[in-house]
This record gives sequence, C-alpha cells and structure tokens, in this order.
Amino acid sequence: MGYQQVLPVDEVVPDLTPVPVAESDLIARATEIVGTGFDVTTQVPFRARLFAVTETGPRPSTCWCWSCTTSRPTVSRWVR
Repeated sequence: MGYQQVLPVDEVVPDLTPVPVAESDLIARATEIVGTGFDVTTQVPFRARLFAVTETGPRPSTCWCWSCTTSRPTVSRWVR
C-alpha cells in the first residue's frame, strides 16, 4: 500500500533563477507550469518559475512574473 511522505520545507525549495521570456510568450510559458500534472510517486507536487520579461524600446525595463502550482491535497489542510 502506498503512503504520503511529508517533506521538510527546505527540501522543496524551487529553483527561482529568473528565466528570460518575451512578453508575447509569457502566457504560454506560465500555462506550462500550471497545466502540467504531477506524478506524485516520483516528484513533489509543487512547481514554480520566476520569469523575467524584458521590455525593449526607449525605456527598457524588466518585469517579473512568478508562476506556481501545487496539487490540491497538498494545500487542503490550509483551506479549511
């Protein structure tokens, strides 16, 4: 019979190195993060990415977008 192993928080820290992305690709890239399922037998049900959206033009700047997802049972104890 299977079981659920609860890991310490420091073992589930995602890599938040900024990933450069064009503004036109941001929605598709964020959707990949939240739209891909988890195989809880082989991976922790938590995923996150930090995107760096660089705007060009006369005043270049960088905007940040954090996308994360988790499985419902992972947070169900917090939502009561």
